[in-house]
Amino acid sequence: MELVLTAQNAKVSVSAELQSEFVREFTNESPELIERVFRAWRRRSKFMPTISEIFDLLEEEAVARYQEREGERRATLKAEVDAARENWEDPEQREWLAEQAKQLADKLSISPPVMARRRFLMSVRPSPASPGVVMNEEEISKRRDHERKEIREYLNDAA
Repeated sequence: MELVLTAQNAKVSVSAELQSEFVREFTNESPELIERVFRAWRRRSKFMPTISEIFDLLEEEAVARYQEREGERRATLKAEVDAARENWEDPEQREWLAEQAKQLADKLSISPPVMARRRFLMSVRPSPASPGVVMNEEEISKRRDHERKEIREYLNDAA
């Protein structure tokens, strides 16, 4: 029906072969979609469309539907996130979370004797700049001499 209306709008007569080709090409598409696409074509052009032009319009329609669905999905997701934020901002929820945090801190706390010993160890032993091996000045000097020797050997082997 839409093909006939579009042909009349373009003031042309469509051969039976071309009509059957249009029908064959678009049998898998819904009639409502084909109707929308042909109406859109008639608003755009005063000429009869080719099959490829109708396919282009179908593709545009598919993209528009995808974007519409994607927009609806984003809106739904945003509403869910906003609702979740409201739950977290609920005063009762905050009190419950504070209580849970306190209980967890109590479970993870280190016993007082261990903490007392830890403070003692920390005050006696200086902490290194990096969490590596702690060395005194003499050990550092020996280590540097050893590394310099290795570098010289490497350079001599390379030459």
